[in-house]
Amino acid sequence: MLVASTDQDFSTALTAVLAAQLSAAATDIIDPLRLRAKPEAVALVVDARADASGASAVARAVRAMGYGGALVLVGAPADAMADAEMGATTVATDRIAFDLVERIGEQMELASAPFADQVTRARRLVAAGEIALRLQHALNNPLAGILAESQLMLMDPQTPDQQASLERIVGLCRRMIEMTRTLDGLGERPLSPPAGVVN
Repeated sequence: MLVASTDQDFSTALTAVLAAQLSAAATDIIDPLRLRAKPEAVALVVDARADASGASAVARAVRAMGYGGALVLVGAPADAMADAEMGATTVATDRIAFDLVERIGEQMELASAPFADQVTRARRLVAAGEIALRLQHALNNPLAGILAESQLMLMDPQTPDQQASLERIVGLCRRMIEMTRTLDGLGERPLSPPAGVVN
């Protein structure tokens, strides 16, 4: 997480709130005027108490840089139009201890929504791969047994009808075994992380 503020005491207080409620989260502080590149954080909390328009400008700038994480303006007056435009939310100064972490969570859900379909497809692909592996194993063993028995029977003298039937069985078993081999790679396609996902 990243806190953008010029007020060191306020930044320390925000960091303490985040540390108390999200013990596993690491929080860094940065001067908002020094944000020159896309932040590498899951959440950016911008101090908007003294200068709401300046904080909005910082929020617009990081979104323009391609930042897709949670974006929260602290102390800014709630402006639904500006929030929607920037993909941000606001938290009143007197509600920080109660609302900050909740707003960050809401923003993170919104940021990940475009990738929910990709996650669902990936899970289905893995499930299909597991089913295919079980199916392949369940079919290959009996087919291999039938194929071996049929080939052994072909070595013995047979009537022309029996010979034709056994050859048909051997051919069908080989075809089925080849078909089950096509299930080998199902569910193993490499999945690249969705573009725009922020650490």
